[in-house]
Amino acid sequence: RFDDRRVVAVATSGWHSIFVDEEGGLFGCGANEAGQALGETSARTSSDAFEETDLEEEDATVPLRRIEAQPVGARAVMASCGDAFTAIATASGDVLTFGRNDLGQLGRRTQSDREAAAPRLVRLDAGGLTHSRASAAPGRRRHRHLMPTTHGSRRVAQVACGDAFTLARLSATGEVYGWGGAPEILGGSSADAGPPYGPRRVDAL
Repeated sequence: RFDDRRVVAVATSGWHSIFVDEEGGLFGCGANEAGQALGETSARTSSDAFEETDLEEEDATVPLRRIEAQPVGARAVMASCGDAFTAIATASGDVLTFGRNDLGQLGRRTQSDREAAAPRLVRLDAGGLTHSRASAAPGRRRHRHLMPTTHGSRRVAQVACGDAFTLARLSATGEVYGWGGAPEILGGSSADAGPPYGPRRVDAL
């Protein structure tokens, strides 16, 4: 399944796993009800692509396969798995997220479950966390081109996911930013209205 490529990084949650190969490609398997394993949910409808599990009756697992929705030019270097979502750090210092987003754990606003399932680029800039627009690559409907990014000192060196939040460490300054449902880390309270979609610097560090 890895086409004889060497695996250089792995990540797993309670229900899904992500693998990074030596060329920066991504593979996934396991629970995929929110697209967290494959970057899309359409594979669930294929009779040979999943088997029922005891997670929940409507949930499904997918066998190990390449994440075809990985954007063009996004060379992965590490992955982290949360509860039904995934974060990827790339060689260029960007972050890709995909999967469930009910608590803002993807760090970007999404209009539908299908949009949340697709790996999308997020980046830190002076105004906070934004996501770049992506255009379809000619002849490759599932892939997307990445728009150029210029973060300078805001390049991300490491990502780590909790159950419903994500942390990112910057390579130049060592600062840590976070987003999602973790008020005890990011500040605020669980009673705050609406998910915290933008990043917050972890000031306690």
